[in-house]
Amino acid sequence: MAIEFGRQAYIAIGEETIWGTSVATTVENRVNSVSLSRSQERTRKSHLSSSSAAFQIDSYDGMESAGGSIELPVHYEGSGLLLKASLGSVASTGVGPYVHTYTPTLTIPSLTINNQRGSGKSEKFLGCKVATMSLSCEAGGELMGTWEIIAKTADTRSAALPSPTFGDGKEVVHHQAGLLTFNSLTYSIRSFNLTLSNSQERRNNLGSKLTAEPQLSDIRSVELSVEADLDGDALYNSQLVGDVSDVFITFTNSDSDSFEIRLRSAYLREYSDDVNTFGVLTRSMVWVGQGVSPNEAMEIKITNQDPTGIAN
Repeated sequence: MAIEFGRQAYIAIGEETIWGTSVATTVENRVNSVSLSRSQERTRKSHLSSSSAAFQIDSYDGMESAGGSIELPVHYEGSGLLLKASLGSVASTGVGPYVHTYTPTLTIPSLTINNQRGSGKSEKFLGCKVATMSLSCEAGGELMGTWEIIAKTADTRSAALPSPTFGDGKEVVHHQAGLLTFNSLTYSIRSFNLTLSNSQERRNNLGSKLTAEPQLSDIRSVELSVEADLDGDALYNSQLVGDVSDVFITFTNSDSDSFEIRLRSAYLREYSDDVNTFGVLTRSMVWVGQGVSPNEAMEIKITNQDPTGIAN
């Protein structure tokens, strides 16, 4: 058998209308890594019989588990379907450029994800729901997205997918970032990581080896971790007094496309600016977004040339 390589890996995704029912894929994304897999749990039967040397003699099928993680570079166009699957909804306005606003809803849609495994076969995952999403960027780097996926199951691995047709959207990179804004003040930052937890939980029921549709099991949360040079005490004081305000940062490219990440009604849960070096002092902060009426706890807003917020 031929050796397989990771090069030319990509994912093709489509939004399902019925959870776990395959749909045609509409968006193709380049990837940095994919750990989507399907596994079958097998458990030793609990009776007391054994071999003469005291080894088990039988097992049975437990639950099947499918899912994993996807890491990929985020683009001004082409990343919208994953964002909608993470938050829940998107509203589009304008006549070109278009503004797409992604906001949380109580229920989130599911995806069909076809994983082209490099130079090897493809594997289609059904009923994919986003458990967590992370968006991160550091000076000198790309805006990267990581999605943890809970899937219902996957089809048997099959022939490789056709050559992909990627969208023409440009990638979001570090030097396009503006200043971070909080409580009417702006800050230069070194890096950030946004983490959204959707608190989705598998539901294992009698009668099937597959999970039922994952559901909300706890409160959802969104946090923004930031590292920056220390240049004043405004944020230190904000953490002490409990200031609440939107915190946001916007990337803008040469085509006037923009990508804004915003936490609503955010407060500083953690702040640290230890004196531990001869050189420039830094500080680290963690903001928590809150869903204070009429807004939910976070929002992502993309301005681009696509009339729909979930296009390729």
